[in-house]
Amino acid sequence: AANAPPGAPARCTDGCPHADTCPYDALLYLTKHRRWLDYIYNDAAAASTDEIRAWLAAGPWSRCVYHCDNTAVDHQVVSMRFDGGATATFTMTAFGWGRDIEIFGTQARLWGGESCLKHSGADIIVETHATGDRIRFNLSHDSSGHGGGDSGLINALYTELTKGSSTLLRSSVSVSVASHVMAFAAETARQSGQTVNLTDFYNGHSAG
Repeated sequence: AANAPPGAPARCTDGCPHADTCPYDALLYLTKHRRWLDYIYNDAAAASTDEIRAWLAAGPWSRCVYHCDNTAVDHQVVSMRFDGGATATFTMTAFGWGRDIEIFGTQARLWGGESCLKHSGADIIVETHATGDRIRFNLSHDSSGHGGGDSGLINALYTELTKGSSTLLRSSVSVSVASHVMAFAAETARQSGQTVNLTDFYNGHSAG
């Protein structure tokens, strides 16, 4: 709240004097950001402007970004070192577009994601260090939640429950647990400012 511009109300729908210049104005869902409504409002496609405005006023999405109680970080960089010496850096920012991945190996580099597609026209590129040769891959795109990840997760769970064969799963519960432990360890490192040993962290939270 200390960073809120003068006169900013608790909600965007309460008549904010900075609405014309604020990039976080919730009423942008009525205009240029209307396409995002489908992700948060089930009746978005059929709703009128007045209905959307009333829905915003009654829910959490019209809270002023400066006055709400959200404590989630808007950017974070996590550095990791794995057994065997491999290192990884995970960067999250609320101000970027899409997701990207870049993997460097001894013989080649793999580059994929939104920036790769934007700058090269390919979803994934594998480029060899020795010759600079590139292998390009283009994928089919799913417009549903998380690029199809949401429906893929539910479909995988359905298959597991109905077919009863773990061989049909692309992942496993143990892998999911490991990835969640990494996320919790990263948050602990952020809050404490200390390096976290993943094995010690897991053992400390699984005992008993």
